[in-house]
Amino acid sequence: MDNSLTTYIAIYGAILSSIAIIINILQYNHSKKEKELKFDFFSTKNKYYDINLKNMNSPYDPMTGSGGANTAHLYDITVKNLGSIDLYINEIYGVSKDDNNHYVLLEKNSISSLSKLDKKDNISIKPKSSKDFKLYFSKGSESFDLKSVIVIDGTARKIEKRV
Repeated sequence: MDNSLTTYIAIYGAILSSIAIIINILQYNHSKKEKELKFDFFSTKNKYYDINLKNMNSPYDPMTGSGGANTAHLYDITVKNLGSIDLYINEIYGVSKDDNNHYVLLEKNSISSLSKLDKKDNISIKPKSSKDFKLYFSKGSESFDLKSVIVIDGTARKIEKRV
């Protein structure tokens, strides 16, 4: 009787420890998934696309003050952070149908000078929120149609999405 009781206790202990190990593995996998970077992005034509394109392709008119622009804000890119941790963005750019890269430009100071988004800009997006970026095309472009958008996150993961 003493031997069978020891066997039952050993079986009971083995079952409990197996359950505890399974619970620990499930908790680890759940916490690991919570800390993954998850994001999505999409592009839309700027609502002033036609006007901006016209201003870029026409000479400067001193009477109206329009035209003569070297760049034009043609597309808006929205990046949504779907994860539960901050998302850092290193770079965003679009590829036009003529295979040229067109970069997101940021207003860097009160003078409103535009410059390319860079790693040191430290763009972060809080969990469950989004941020809009302005994609500019330059005057020398052959095509103003967007083929794809590329986002490089803070871990240097590069994701391309066809438009």
